[in-house]
This record gives sequence, C-alpha cells and structure tokens, in this order.
Amino acid sequence: MSVLFISHSSVDQEPADRINEWLQAQGHTSLFLNFDPAVGIPSEVRWEQALYPKLRACQGMVVICSQSSLDSKWVFAEVVRALSDGKPVFPLRVDEAPLDPILEGCQVVDARKDWNEALKRLGHGLRAAGIEPDGIQAWQGGCPYPGLMAFRVEEAPLFFGREEEVAHGLDLLRRLRRSTRGGGGLGLILGASGSGKSSFLRAGLVPRLLRAPADWLPVGPFRPGFDPFSELAEALSRAGGGGGRELRRQLTEAKDGASALGGMARHLRLSVGHPGATVLLLVDQFEEMLEAPPDHPARDFLRLLADGLDSGAGVAALGTLRSDYLSSFLQEPALQRLSPAAGPLPENLALGPLAQERLVDVICRPAEKAGLRLEPALVQALMADTGTSDALPLLAFTLRKLYDMRGSNGVLTLRDYRESLGGLQESVGREAERVLQARRRTVGDQEFAREKASLRQAMLALVRINDEGAPARRPATWNELPEAAHPLLKELIAARLLIARSGPRPETVPPRALDEARSRCPSGALEVAHEALFRTWPLLQGWLEEEREGLRLRWRLEQQAQEWSRHERQDGYLVRDPELSRMVELLSGHPLTPAEREFLKCSERARDEERARTGRLRRRLKASGVAVLVVLLAVVGLAYLQVRQQLRQATGYRLAVQARTLAQGDPALARLLGAAAVEVTMKEGRPLASAEEALQEVLQPAIPLFRGDSAVLALSSGPGDGKVLVCLRDGQVHRLDPARAGQSETVTVPGSDQGLPLLMAAALAPD
Repeated sequence: MSVLFISHSSVDQEPADRINEWLQAQGHTSLFLNFDPAVGIPSEVRWEQALYPKLRACQGMVVICSQSSLDSKWVFAEVVRALSDGKPVFPLRVDEAPLDPILEGCQVVDARKDWNEALKRLGHGLRAAGIEPDGIQAWQGGCPYPGLMAFRVEEAPLFFGREEEVAHGLDLLRRLRRSTRGGGGLGLILGASGSGKSSFLRAGLVPRLLRAPADWLPVGPFRPGFDPFSELAEALSRAGGGGGRELRRQLTEAKDGASALGGMARHLRLSVGHPGATVLLLVDQFEEMLEAPPDHPARDFLRLLADGLDSGAGVAALGTLRSDYLSSFLQEPALQRLSPAAGPLPENLALGPLAQERLVDVICRPAEKAGLRLEPALVQALMADTGTSDALPLLAFTLRKLYDMRGSNGVLTLRDYRESLGGLQESVGREAERVLQARRRTVGDQEFAREKASLRQAMLALVRINDEGAPARRPATWNELPEAAHPLLKELIAARLLIARSGPRPETVPPRALDEARSRCPSGALEVAHEALFRTWPLLQGWLEEEREGLRLRWRLEQQAQEWSRHERQDGYLVRDPELSRMVELLSGHPLTPAEREFLKCSERARDEERARTGRLRRRLKASGVAVLVVLLAVVGLAYLQVRQQLRQATGYRLAVQARTLAQGDPALARLLGAAAVEVTMKEGRPLASAEEALQEVLQPAIPLFRGDSAVLALSSGPGDGKVLVCLRDGQVHRLDPARAGQSETVTVPGSDQGLPLLMAAALAPD
C-alpha cells in the first residue's frame, strides 16, 4: 500500500528522488514515485490503469511544483484526482514558476532557498494530517498478541495486515466530513464475526485520527451496552467534554438531540482548542442497540444520535456493524434518514477475510516488536492452518498461548504448537478443558459435577441461535447466571475465554438510574470473548447441539417479547399454542430475563382464559344443541308429512280424473282407479273429496277399500280381458280384481316374510 504519492514531472526527477530519500529516512516506507524502478509504473502498463488505484490507496500527496509540472497534464490530473478525493496535498515549490491556482488552498512548502527548513515544515504538515512514519509508535512491552480480545488503541504498533483498508477507512471519514455543512453523517465498518472490525477501529483508525487534532476529535470508541447514554457521557468526559454525570443528565433529558449533541460538540472543541474539528463518535458493536427491546434506553439513544448527525452541527459517527445485522439497521426508522439519497446504505467499508499473503505480517511483525523469534516451520504451519472465516481470532489466541509457553530464548516452536496446543482449531478447546480439569482437581469430583451442570446452564445463557441457524454471542448479566457456576466462569475469564464487562460507574450515572441499573446488572455483564469458542470447544458444541431447539425457541421468545413490548403489550402479539407449550417445555431449565418470564406468563394466562371461554361456549352449544336438534327433527318430520300428503293428494286427484274419464268406456277399470284414488288419499279416515266423488260415480258394485299406508304398484292385464290393480299395504302385496266384484286377495311373493321395503313396482304373469 502506498501511503504517500509523490507527483512530479519527469524533468524534476532529481528533487523527487531527494524527497523520496528524505521520507524513507524519516520512516515513511510506504511510498509511490512515478518513475521509481522498484515501485513505479512499468512502461508496458497503461498509465491511467496503474495510476488511479495508487491515488485511491494513498493517504496524501506531495507535489513537486515547477514550470515543468505546471506544463504537465499528468501532474494536473493527479492533483485534481487527489483533491476531489479529499486527500491532503502538500505543494513543494522548487523554482520560480507560479503556483497552479488549484493549489492555492493547500499548505505550500517553499524549498527554493532552504531545503532543510522546507523538509521540517513538510514533516510537520504530514504529522498534522495524521500521516505518521511507519513504526513511529513505540511498543511498551508484554505479549504482542491480543488473543481472542480486540486490539486496543495503545496496541496500534502491533496491528498489521490491514494497511490498505486503513487508507480506505480514512478516505471514508474524509467523505463523511464533507457530507454535510460543518461535518456530519454516519459511516459503518461492516464485516462478519471474526473479521477484526473492533481491532480495525481501535488500533487501525483511532491512532491516526489522534494525530490530526485540528480535523478530528474522536469520542470513544465505546460499546453501547445496556446504557448507551452513560457510555457516551463517559467517552465525552474522557475526551475533555466535562463531568460524566452532568453530561448523562443532559443527554437523557434532552428533547432535541440536535441541540444536545451540537452543544456538547461546541464545548468539546473549545475545551481542546480546535474549533474547526469534527467531533467523531466511535460506536463499537453498533448491533447491540439494534437488538434492544422497544423500551430500552438504546431506542431513545438512536433517535438522539440521528437528530445530532442530521443537524449539520459538525458531529459525525463511525460504527462497527456485523454484516448479519445489516437488514435490522436498514429497517430501523430512526436511522433511515441518515442514508444518502443515492442508496439505502450510508458510507461504509466492508472488511473481508485477510488475504493469505498478509498473514506473514500478522504473525511475524508483532514478534519482531517484542524481540521474539518464530521457527520458520511454525510460520508455515500457522499459515497453512489459517483458512477459516474465524481465522484471525484463533490465530491471535494460539500465538498468545505460544508466547506464554516460550522458553528463556524467546523462541516459539512448532512442537509446542502441534503437541501442546493441538493446532489452530484445537487450541481454544484445549485451553477450556485445561481450566475445567484444574477446577476439578481443586474442588473434587462431587462439587465439580455440580459446578459443571451449572456451567452448562450459564453457557447456554451466553449464546443465541441467529437467523442463519448459527450460534452467536449473547451478553448476560451475572444475576441471570446460576450462582453455582460463578467460580468456573471466573476461571474462564482469567483464561481470557470469557469477558466480564463492568457495570455502570457511579460518577457517570444519576443515583436513581444507578439503582435501576444495579438491580438489572449488579456486577456488570458477561460474554464469550469470541464466537469462535462455540465452534472450537467440543464440550460446548455438544451442549449447543443438544439444546439447539431450545436455543432457537429462546431467541424467538426474546424477539416476540420485544415485539409485544413494542406494541404496548397488546394480546394480539402474545405467543399461542402449540408454540407456547413447546417454549414452556423446552425453556423450563433456561435462565430467562424478567421481561421474557412476564411475556410467557401473560401468554399462558391468555391461553387459559381462551380455553375457559371455549369450554363455556361448548357447554352452551351442547345444552342448546339437543333442543335445536329436537326442533329441527320436528320441523323436518312435519315438512316430510306435508310433502308426502301433498303428493298423495296429487296422485289421488289424477286417478280420480282418470276414473271419471273411463266410467263409460271401461267401467271395471274406472272402478279400480276410483278405489285406488281413495286409498292413496286417505288421511285420518277420510279420503280426498274428489276421490270420493269419483268413486260414487264409478263404483258399482262397491269395492272394499284399504285403510292405512298403501300404494298402487301396478295396473296390469289379468286373466281374460279384465284389469287387475296391485297394491302394497302393510308390507304385503294385494290384488284387486274387478272380475271378482272387487274382491282382494294376498299375493305370496318370494322374500315377503322379510318384508318388501324395496318393492316399488309389480307386474302380473298370465297365471
């Protein structure tokens, strides 16, 4: 990466070489000189293709100003590009040619009379712009590797491998500073878990910002935690903004975030003597505020932050954000107005996995600072094993353990790496098991078994299953964790596998708020040092696999409880069966927060009330159902009888009409039809009037009539020329024969002893 770009005309090669040599002597080893045979542009490469990437990557430009450079279109193009990108440009005059007008706003260094004085002024200007020589910071001693923890600001001399990203990050900040009048806006450092976002912010960017106090006043970095107002107030206090308690009171009571943050920014600038500097709020792990419940102080803090950044009061913010929280960020109403009109995302820099070729610097250069020596075979093995997404924290942890195991000669060996640590992937798990076995030897098997069972509960409380189904870090307060597990948890903290975060500080929190905070988090909070622990400790992996469904439900419970609270605890947002019963069953052994327990309790109460209402409704329906059924059957029966009687009457009427018609031409048949009309229409002992009238006209001699249920089945030819009427009555077949004076007889039909319920028609054979 080229930190400094030296722009010059080919005629001015001599002063360019002189500047290049002086900068290297000062410790600026990252340089780009157009015609330098080592790092310049090869003649066979197109000029602009190689030029512009170098310009984008540099942090600043030194321009050799002469008549030749004034006439050069390439120098002009380079300067315009640097100025448009917001790079600091340092013109160095070497002859009597006039200065190009585009450089009038830059700090000009005059080397025409005194080169030594000019170089001193150039060095002062570079430092004021935050461009320090490589390795200018001294290492104070100790272990040069951070382990699973993030690098701190004071460990910047040990931070290697991200030089190009640092340059891009400084470019992002310059764009932020220009984004609104007087500065302002929000920028993000995006990356997956294990990409080193916190280290990049603390050890990569902050030290460089501190070298440019006239431009930047960094506040933090700070983690929002459970009380972001207190954390910001303390960060402002450390930056020179006044007392933390008073600052917190002003922040929490402010009705207008723009005036609150704007006023504090003005006070901070005056207190440090840089009235033109941009106040930069550095928020590490921004996602902690996005996953907070609706009534959490973080929601008010987000609104205050958005008001302050949107006000143009010279306040900007830079936050680290895990990539899997990007959708939550984009859906946060308070932050949507901070994204530029060109797209949904604010200014951002994505940190990808560290390139393999940069691992040598990450491994070897901190060791050089600390006077250590690594066996070449160890370096090769570490690079070969570093291929996973969480390689950086595992690598740093392994190197720290190797540092602890070093001999008096200060050599880190391959044997220790292979035999004692088990390689990169096993080093974390072996350290965790070492802690457990040491505790077992101290307290004995019986007490250790009790503590281990409680540790299982505690570790499950420190993890959640994210939307991708992978385990993720979840901070928990000490009073959420089983007390029996506290000794083992403290041992894991000492081994740097867990992190204990301090609770609220009395000097930054008002008494009432402090009491409330202590009740929620009496001794601070606890979390795993890095999520790599979930994937590299076999015992914990087994616990997570056994409780995967419970952890998934726990995360869903947490989200649903927040949604319920966000909608003013409306019953419509409570969890229902069968999910509720599953939650109660699987989460009975999990430590829950008071808000989650209340949500489950209200859900169970709503379920029981719904069941009671349903039971009462069923009983009422059952009691009323019998009566409804009786009435319904009665209505149906009556309707059936009415319809049946109407059909019978219609049939009888038709038979009576036919009987009258045939009375003269076929008297015997007319008498049969008349008799049938009477039989069909009989009701309560009386036939239809029309049937009686027809019978009176045609019935000679009288034919005995059937009574009760009967039906005409057939009218067929019988013996001789007569007609026979066949009727079904009381389950038996009867024959009426007019040739025998209307006498009737029972006809024997096969199967009639079982009744004839299906008999619908009949016909007579000749016999």
